[in-house]
Amino acid sequence: RKAISLCLIENKGIVSQAVKEVIIDVRGNGGGNESSREILGFLTAKKIIINRYRFKDTERFRQLHGKKRILFENLRSPSFREHLDEGYTKWWGWVLKPQKEDYLRTVPVIVIYDNHIFSDAIGFVKTCKQFNLATIMGPSMELTNNGFTSPVLLPGGNFSIKYSAMEFRKPDYTYEEYLKPDIELHIKLDDVYQGKDTLLEAAISFLNKKVKPGSY
Repeated sequence: RKAISLCLIENKGIVSQAVKEVIIDVRGNGGGNESSREILGFLTAKKIIINRYRFKDTERFRQLHGKKRILFENLRSPSFREHLDEGYTKWWGWVLKPQKEDYLRTVPVIVIYDNHIFSDAIGFVKTCKQFNLATIMGPSMELTNNGFTSPVLLPGGNFSIKYSAMEFRKPDYTYEEYLKPDIELHIKLDDVYQGKDTLLEAAISFLNKKVKPGSY
């Protein structure tokens, strides 16, 4: 089959130039690693700012992160002072820079995901969708928050909740609360029992032109 589920990238470039289509599988990825932007750099041909983000400037935030966090953000990201609100820091933006290796920009790329992705994994899929960097395939889903979660012990002492001090918005400062894929697909329970990877097989079939988009 032409499509593969893994593309290996080394410092010297793509391992196999014989690859004609690529599937990037982020299912079950809980995020937590901002290196996803480096991978996205293989998919874009130009420098773009993919979001706006800020922190809730509270005593708890300053206790955990202090002034070092603000200094770090100033050094790594461009800042913006539009839409400033009391109790929040200024805005910054994540910059996506093109990687020199352009191979992934010359072949069809599909990103498959499920309802179990979080944080940077969600950001990866959203960016691919918003800037048309790849075709995304998976379920429609409500988006959750991400970044710098802090646990709070509930009064009973047996349970805790986590909240985020970090807010993300689209580059135009609007909210994005729902993700709608290019090709929507929900895995069937019968396929799970049979050990069938419905999503991966659908992506391969789509790349091999065996089915039409939206037929699932």
